[in-house]
Amino acid sequence: MNRKQFGQLIAALRKEHYDELGAIWTQARLAQEANLGEALIGNIERGTKANLEPDLLLSLAQALHLTTGERHEFFAAASGVEPIEISHSQTTPTTGLHTLLDIMKDCQLPASIFDVYSDIVAINHAAAVLGGAQEMFANAAAVTNPLMFNSTYHYFAPQFETQRRQVGPDPQHFAYRNIMNFRINSLRYRAEPYFRYLLMNLMRSNTFQRTWRQLHLVEEDHFLDTVPIQMQGTPLGSLYFTTSTIASITKYGALKLMLYAPLSSETTLTFQRLMSNGGGNIYHLAPWPHKQVPEEFV
Repeated sequence: MNRKQFGQLIAALRKEHYDELGAIWTQARLAQEANLGEALIGNIERGTKANLEPDLLLSLAQALHLTTGERHEFFAAASGVEPIEISHSQTTPTTGLHTLLDIMKDCQLPASIFDVYSDIVAINHAAAVLGGAQEMFANAAAVTNPLMFNSTYHYFAPQFETQRRQVGPDPQHFAYRNIMNFRINSLRYRAEPYFRYLLMNLMRSNTFQRTWRQLHLVEEDHFLDTVPIQMQGTPLGSLYFTTSTIASITKYGALKLMLYAPLSSETTLTFQRLMSNGGGNIYHLAPWPHKQVPEEFV
């Protein structure tokens, strides 16, 4: 991203922090935390600071309490290269999507495709069953709130509270990891209109808002993008699995094909039954690459 966009990113990251009185961090507070001048922070946020030295970037990353995964995205964002220039000109965005869809069609596991905002671009029936959303996704045209196709919004939606409590071994810890993955994947796009629109709607969930704001208090680095997942008391019984991703790099950000890999013989058999019972049917959900947002966010 260019320097103006990077400055907007710094401002967005700063505003995610709160002081002891519950007020959003000011430029002065970020300067204090990073041991930098307030005027320098202002120049960075306005995009007038041309040279971003390594020590400066490291100080900002430390002050903003970025995890390993977030730092990886943060330093890439500071390169000054426009996201649209990262992908080779000969490779179209739809080529990457179609390639992942072809893999997904042959896959014998629950699977889904996500974009940088955690929007579910496509999902097979088996994965929809795992999330308890097979009826909604099978009737996607009737869904009046398209944000239900965002995995983070979906996860914290009140109607899916039962499914959220089934994920373990610690549901609250898994909620933290859900939001952390959302933060990492979207970091370079934090100042984009669609992200701001999405975050505003996510904040309407008290559970999401509380978890989002407490995340900086969790003393755990995030360097793995997956963990073993246990689900108890589901219609499918007890499940034990993890996820693995295949990424396609496009000028609109990475698309990730997520495969749900069983970690127990019982889960292996359950997934096999799911796949043999129409589990490979694919539902196309969130639009990609272009997003629609209300005019006030543009």
